[in-house]
Amino acid sequence: MNLKTRRFLHICLISVVWSAMVMLLDGCSAIKKAEDIEVTSVNLKSFSPVGLKGVDAVLSIGVANPTIGFTLSDIEGCIKYNGEEFATYSGGPIAIAGKTSDEYDLPCSLHLSPAFSLFTALKIAASGNLEGLTTDVQAKVTLKGGIHKTLKYVDMPIKDLMDDSEE
Repeated sequence: MNLKTRRFLHICLISVVWSAMVMLLDGCSAIKKAEDIEVTSVNLKSFSPVGLKGVDAVLSIGVANPTIGFTLSDIEGCIKYNGEEFATYSGGPIAIAGKTSDEYDLPCSLHLSPAFSLFTALKIAASGNLEGLTTDVQAKVTLKGGIHKTLKYVDMPIKDLMDDSEE
């Protein structure tokens, strides 16, 4: 797998994490000071191809959480290219301990949609351009004690998520 393709795969998988964390920070008022939760790092720990149109991966995520513990589960979404579903992804669960700063492993998978060929995906990857890539995501956030909420976001630009990660 060439460097541009590996970077594009990395960006797609990282969008899973950023999407889920943006949802948590924006939508869960039950966690006081949720905006203080910080994703400190996201790295591709391992991946393995699944046929010609999929990948299973484990992301290593650094999270500084000054609030109570919570679990992100049932993370599901899709990546769209110019409004057309490009790939679907799923991940989790991941339990984030309260009042800690630690690294967590997030198992996830990414599969190209039937409408997109591997060649088309490689062409998009080779361009290195994130314009036109958006993501829809939903996940369940569960607090200690079982209180939970399912959060859903639509058409979040991946370029904006990646720009936020570089700050």
